[in-house]
Amino acid sequence: MSFIGRYLTIRACVRDLSQRLARRYGLRDTYSPTEVDTVLKDWDMRLSQPAYAYAVFCSRADFERVDPGARGARDYEEYRRDVLSQYPRLASLNGREIAVFARSWWPWSLTPSNVDLPDSFEPSEPPPVRRDIYFGPTLGIPGIVLSLLAMLGTVVLVAFLIAKYLPS
Repeated sequence: MSFIGRYLTIRACVRDLSQRLARRYGLRDTYSPTEVDTVLKDWDMRLSQPAYAYAVFCSRADFERVDPGARGARDYEEYRRDVLSQYPRLASLNGREIAVFARSWWPWSLTPSNVDLPDSFEPSEPPPVRRDIYFGPTLGIPGIVLSLLAMLGTVVLVAFLIAKYLPS
């Protein structure tokens, strides 16, 4: 897998999958491969290497039971080492810590702001969520500003290329 593919897969696991697992099953240290598969399918998340999701959110024993085709050729520790090298601020890899880290690092992430992730509930309890709030992805002000800047940059680039390469 290319560096960019690995980077994007790990980022999707840390940012999005951790939030979706916490929202659906509550904050826990590990999840079963079935729970990870369910969230991946429900949200139509297509990871280029789903083995990263299993290595990060499942126990070693659960990872070993996953289908070898989905697991890849590398072992449990190698996948986890890749994640820790990309996110060195994580002290250890467990679902609870990653969800709290992702929520604090990307405050406009997919978890609604009314879900208190940092240890406000026990892992066996479902998160306290109000059902009258939209749960889709929200961009917030930073996301909207970045989107507008990206569109402006694209327009400027296209105008430059047209002026340079089209005969007058």
